Amino acid sequence: MSNRQSGFTLIEVLVTLILMAIGLLGVASMQLYALKNNDSAYLRSQASLYANEIMDRMRANRGAASVGNYDKTLSAFITLPVPVTNDSIAVKDRYDWYRKINSELPNAKAAIDCDTNAICTIIIQWDASRAENSDNPVLKQLIVAGQL
Repeated sequence: MSNRQSGFTLIEVLVTLILMAIGLLGVASMQLYALKNNDSAYLRSQASLYANEIMDRMRANRGAASVGNYDKTLSAFITLPVPVTNDSIAVKDRYDWYRKINSELPNAKAAIDCDTNAICTIIIQWDASRAENSDNPVLKQLIVAGQL
């Protein structure tokens, strides 16, 4: 009589389940890593978009930008007053820009500085602690320089 075994033993099934569980945990970990990096990339691309937007606004209003009407030190924008109808284009442009930045980037701050050669530097700073999975603030910064 032959003692051939057919089918799977319980140990083979358990080993297979353990290997599959380890593989699925690896896939879940990679997915979490991808989501975290996606959020970080999104915030950086938004900051880049807004830096280029204010640079275009300053190019459209070159006279005001060249005398420093767009200049602003690195600070939060929550305290800015809403512009009134007789305010300058530069004030309205800055207000709109600050409002957009604050709505898209967490704890955003920004600075604009134009020198006498019409070279403007724009700094946008935001808190990336959510993307970095940190309880402490993780400040990221984008610096864009260009000529009007």
